Amino acid sequence: MNILIVFVLSYVIGALCMRLIKGDRALSAGDFFLAWGLGVGISSQVVFYAIVFLNRFDPLMNMIVHLILTGILLAVTAVRHRRMNFNFLSDRCSLARFFIFLSPFIMAALVTAILRPYGSWDAWSLWNYRANFILRSGEYWMDIFVNGTQGNHPWLLPFYIAHGWGLIGEESFLLPLGVAVAFCIATLGVLFYDLLDRFNWKAALYSVSFIATVPAFILFSTSQYSDILVGYYSLAAATCLLRALRLDDARYLFLSGLLFGFLAFCKDQGIVISLIFIFLFFVFHRYFLPARKRFFWFGILSVLPSVVTVKYWMSLGQAETYIVQLKQLFDPQRWFLVAQFIWTKVFGNATWWGCFWILFAVTCIFCFKQISKFENKIIFCFFWIYILIFLLAYLISAYEIVWCMDTTLNRNLFQALPLAHLMLTSLLAHHFQ
Repeated sequence: MNILIVFVLSYVIGALCMRLIKGDRALSAGDFFLAWGLGVGISSQVVFYAIVFLNRFDPLMNMIVHLILTGILLAVTAVRHRRMNFNFLSDRCSLARFFIFLSPFIMAALVTAILRPYGSWDAWSLWNYRANFILRSGEYWMDIFVNGTQGNHPWLLPFYIAHGWGLIGEESFLLPLGVAVAFCIATLGVLFYDLLDRFNWKAALYSVSFIATVPAFILFSTSQYSDILVGYYSLAAATCLLRALRLDDARYLFLSGLLFGFLAFCKDQGIVISLIFIFLFFVFHRYFLPARKRFFWFGILSVLPSVVTVKYWMSLGQAETYIVQLKQLFDPQRWFLVAQFIWTKVFGNATWWGCFWILFAVTCIFCFKQISKFENKIIFCFFWIYILIFLLAYLISAYEIVWCMDTTLNRNLFQALPLAHLMLTSLLAHHFQ
């Protein structure tokens, strides 16, 4: 029961911030799932800055700061609307239908998570271990940045888990389990309501049902890794960016920048995805009104200090282990190994991916005319750049190529899976209308 308090507090903070960003408009059912990610991101930022200023994690002070923040948001909301307006959601029936229709998939995620209550190996050795260290280490909390394994990875998930454990007063395994399932459901929710906003119930329901039946989606989502957060925040940020373009709405542009900042605070791959979309924002900037563009940068800059601090300042004692060997780009054997691994482990691995990536590749070829639409063009450009960057990383990596791809390829594909489903449905949308 205590764990629900952590989740409700995150949602309330996120919902209040969403309401302030949206102004007088109540939150839609789709905003419900954006509010969850916004609340988690804000909580992780609060924990980060509190630790930096106090030089330790103080559970009591963390609780006080969160309560003060919630009180301030409630007061500002009351002043802006001249009364306490708790009618946050404008379409509760739509939200209820979503949970009813997808209840089999939600139950499958819950069962899978319960069967692995402590997650997979990296949840033990990296993510939950870091949260435990933050909670217990006192003034020595910076040691894990300097001496810990991959200490310069961004830390959104461990900060949030430590925040939750501090609130409930115990290191319950149910909290990271619940966070993983919540982000799994939130990812489906963001995808569903973006497609519903653009197309219809049939397209949204088919697409979300399809992604939920991909074996790798449920397995990775419940592993308690940061990969599901990368998938969620990349999807949420991209949909807000595209919605800002469709509606010419500066509020969603600011929200997009904020979510891209949280994405960069999740993991190194999140930084890569954020930089790709920032580059595409520069390329396609003419489609956005000049007066609106600054809101995108306001959102990103509000999170950037914490990303830079964790990535480059706190972990200066940990030397980078990547050695660039450009000559490997011209090694035909390495190219052959990469191609062989992709063919056998991605297109030929029905246990993990089913037929999704084959369908995705075929659809991109035969529905190429649909890519000319602006929204599809942005996502299509993202995937080309994303694939080229990671292909280059594998080719020039100093690590043994088979081990490197075996440990990271499926994760990188999973992180892009929600955006791939968004694009796949957009390309096939004319069949649903």
